[in-house]
Parts: sequence; structure tokens; C-alpha cells
Amino acid sequence: MLETAAPETAAPPAPPVAWRALLAVAAGKLAIHLPLAGAYGFHRDEWYYLACGRRLAWGYVDHPPVAPLVARLVEEVAGPSLVALRTVPALLGAAIVVLAGLMAREMGGRAWAQGLAATAVLASPIFLLTHHLFQTVVFDQLAWAAATLLVLRLARTGDSRLWLAVGAVAGVGLLAKHTVALFGIGLVAGIVATPLRRQLRSPWPWAGGALALAIVLPNLLWQAAHGWPSLEFARNNNADMADELGVAGFLGVQAAFVGPLVLVLFAAGVAFLCGRRGRPFRWAGVLWLAVTALLLAIGGKPYYPAPSWPAVLAAGAVAAEALAAARGWRRLRGAVPAAVVLASLPLAWVAL
Repeated sequence: MLETAAPETAAPPAPPVAWRALLAVAAGKLAIHLPLAGAYGFHRDEWYYLACGRRLAWGYVDHPPVAPLVARLVEEVAGPSLVALRTVPALLGAAIVVLAGLMAREMGGRAWAQGLAATAVLASPIFLLTHHLFQTVVFDQLAWAAATLLVLRLARTGDSRLWLAVGAVAGVGLLAKHTVALFGIGLVAGIVATPLRRQLRSPWPWAGGALALAIVLPNLLWQAAHGWPSLEFARNNNADMADELGVAGFLGVQAAFVGPLVLVLFAAGVAFLCGRRGRPFRWAGVLWLAVTALLLAIGGKPYYPAPSWPAVLAAGAVAAEALAAARGWRRLRGAVPAAVVLASLPLAWVAL
């Protein structure tokens, strides 16, 4: 029988899911995006995915097959409708804010922390921008969020069998956007650098990796048959990106993408993950740091680390909830989420 590795210290059961708060934030997300779905006409990338969808294949020069397949399905049902096409990223974005709240729950956050984590992701300009357009980016973010939630649950419960689900999500994610490979690289760094490395004694993480590889194999075979065009595209697309922005510019753009008050919550999340209470989940902080450092080194785009941010924001929400409870700041329960949203409005106006 396969063994299930246990966590170094048993974590308490997760609090109840705050479905009312999470669904309210998700509804707010849809209320923002759906009325604006027809604004400004088709983006050039949206035309591109529709065109690719009319020529379905296991791969394309600059992306895997999932986005064109979804675009094809939307066109088959609703025709070349911009509103219908952009309903997809709006729905996926609503799912991502719910997943962010569930991440806070896995780290011990009660209803307020779960709602705050979801609100922080909703209010971040990068997520407002990327959930407004039909592009591969939103599929990438959803895959990272789902896989991150699974690993957080694994870290809390010690159920190594969850690696199979992580592998399945990562494999499907790789069929949507190749940058999901960055999640794998960051996760390996997080495993090696934290107590999660005890999981490597179990066969389950290796089985999960094999499953991810099996799922993405058709795209890899297509890439090999066509001379690995996506690697060449990536090299050209990211050329000199690091030199153009520099370290300060790269990090500055990320700070703007996170948003002003949300950035404070992000810093609180980093502190939480470095502390004793966040030790079982520290791998998520290492993942963010490793991915950011790697992209700085190779010249990646500054929004590429964004899928790693919801976990850090969820950690910050848990830290904020604990601080408010310790200080008796009950008035902050409504004020903090409202302030997060209001502070992001100027950048949200630009993003939308």
C-alpha cells in the first residue's frame, strides 16, 4: 500500500467556508466585468484565438490548444460575439476570487479573512485587467489558483494523494498556457526549501508529476514535430525585457499591478509565511520569490508572477484577521475591505 506522508505538525481543522461572503465577492466581480464586456471592440488577441479556434490543433506557435478550443466552443454557441467571449474570463475571474478565499481558509482564516482575501484579488488592477479580455492569461491564473489551493490543503492535512489532483490541474493548465511550468519550478523550490520536502518520501508527488506530463504530452509531441516554435517565440518575445525595465522597474510595475492598500496586505502575507503560524504554508512564499527571481534573471514580463499572488494575499488576510482579533478592532471588519476597494479605484479605472 502506498504511504501517505504526514505534515511535520498536525494543523487544526480548517474553519467553515464563508460561502456567503465568497459568493458575494464573486457576484461583485461579475457585476464589474459583464457590463463592460462589449467595450472598445475586439482585442487583436481575441481575433487571433477565434482564428486559431477555426483551425484546431494540439499546438500553435505561441500558445497551447485550450484557449482556441474554448473560443471555438463560444463561437459555435453564440457566434463571433464579443460579449459571449468575454463572459468566459469574467466567470473564470469570479472562480479565482473564490479560490483565493478558500486559500485563506486552508491557512486558518475564518469568514472575514476569506472575504478579505477574495476582495484583495478582486481589487488588484492586474486581475481586473486580465479578467476583462479573452486571453490565455486567465486560464493560467485559474490553473495556478486551483493547484495552489490543493497544495495548501495537502500541507495542512498531510494527504499525499492530493498530488494526483495537483498533477491533473497542472497538466490541463499546461495545455492552456506554458507559463504554468513556472508554477512547477516554483513549487519544486518551495518543496525543497520548506518542511514540505518530507512529501518527497512518498511516491505521490512523483505520480502527480508523471500525470501532468502525460496530459501535456500531445502538445509536447506537436512542439517537437514543428521544431519547438513556442520556445523560439518565448525567446524573441521576452528579449531584452530585463534590460528595458531593470530590477527596480520590474518590481515597480508589480507593485502597481497589486494595488496600493493591497500591497500592504501582500507584505503582511510575506510576514505571515515567514512566521511560526505560517510555517506549513511557507512554500507558497518561496514559490512567489523563486518565480519572481527567475523572471528577473531570464527577462520575463512583469505580470507573469501574478498567479502566485493570491496565496500571499490570502496569507495577509489571515494575518490581518488575527491582528484585528488580538487588538479588538471590530470596526475594521467593514472598513478594511472597503478601503482596499476604494484605494484601487483609480488604477481600476485605467485597467478596465
